[in-house]
Amino acid sequence: MIDGHAYVQTSAPINGGNSGGPMFNSKGQMLGVVVAKARIENTGFAIPMKNVLKFLAADKSGKTSGKG
Repeated sequence: MIDGHAYVQTSAPINGGNSGGPMFNSKGQMLGVVVAKARIENTGFAIPMKNVLKFLAADKSGKTSGKG
């Protein structure tokens, strides 16, 4: 949790331009959407898929929640 929001943390390198890209596990399942690179080497963060799906469902209904 960072500032009240859940994130998936990874030790995979996150390079400039990767934000908005998918984060997959070794089985090819999408875990989240990459949103941040920490100042610590090889540490990145992604929005969890459950929150992404919740946001997309709210967007289709015309509602916005403002929190993930």
